[in-house]
Amino acid sequence: MANQLTIDSPEFDYIYREAGRATRDGIQSLWLVANDEAASRRAGVREAIERMCPKEIIQSPTVSQNDYDTKLSTVLRFDGSTAINVTGFQARTEPTILFLFVLGSATITLKNESASSIDRNRILTFSGADLAIAQGKSVMLMYLNTRWREIKWA
Repeated sequence: MANQLTIDSPEFDYIYREAGRATRDGIQSLWLVANDEAASRRAGVREAIERMCPKEIIQSPTVSQNDYDTKLSTVLRFDGSTAINVTGFQARTEPTILFLFVLGSATITLKNESASSIDRNRILTFSGADLAIAQGKSVMLMYLNTRWREIKWA
């Protein structure tokens, strides 16, 4: 635990000698809380950086995908030559955006509300029907209200 603390430790022995055990214990508790808060803040900053820095995953799946693991990427590029269906993507914290690009020669079909993926991983297309993404095309999804939702501009 000592390696994780970032706020310098006061001289607890000196505080004990000068002010007593209760004061030392109180200051020690405040010091631990301050270090815990600093660690939480650092974790929040790391999470924000993770969410804001786009990560790309390039895949060429040859079989249909249920509950597809995007490994927390924000850009998913399909380079394969085999047409597949995707019934859902693993759920994330809300809201999260996912950009899908089809650069391979195959069509990727996003299955609308498919029971092949668990409820919170399913895709809800704008039209309510399956969405075929052909070569050279892309789509943007947002995870919101327990669904991956296709983004359409009005």
